[in-house]
Amino acid sequence: LLEFLVRVGPPAVPQLLVHLASASRDVRYYAAVCLAELRPQSAIPKLAEALFDSDYGVRACAMEALAGYSAHDFDQAMSVVHRSVTSPDPERNKAAISAIVELADITGLPALLAALAHNDQRGELARRALVTLTRHDHGASERRWRKWYEDNRNRHRIEWLIDALGHKEAAPARGARTPAGTTRRGGP
Repeated sequence: LLEFLVRVGPPAVPQLLVHLASASRDVRYYAAVCLAELRPQSAIPKLAEALFDSDYGVRACAMEALAGYSAHDFDQAMSVVHRSVTSPDPERNKAAISAIVELADITGLPALLAALAHNDQRGELARRALVTLTRHDHGASERRWRKWYEDNRNRHRIEWLIDALGHKEAAPARGARTPAGTTRRGGP
């Protein structure tokens, strides 16, 4: 049935978007699978919202789908995620930060820097995300992170990672897996 929906293509998209909001986790998941295959423009806002789904499988499908869109469309979708980094809802906040890290979305760094100002779980999650994305660790100091970002924002992410290998405290860089998308979205 899923293969049939994919073959039907654009005419199936409106129904798939309806099912992406279903109460059934399985229905949402399979709708996301089909949308990831089709990648219609009209699905971008719904896929961005699916990054906050209670089911991690739906989130993963939404991430896979969004990663396949053009850089402009990807950035449009991620703007919703960036705004959610400082959300007072802890689950939405965690999902937003997780999406930024999993998609290696360095355009989310300003949102993560803003979250550092919170002396709660949001700030700590943002700090960990910054360390994962940059392989640098400036602790919980928003001032030091902002200075680092201003000095490095126009450099390619790969340069950040190479620089991190040369630091005395290169523990975050050693043996760390580079998140997917480094070469695609790793530029300035």
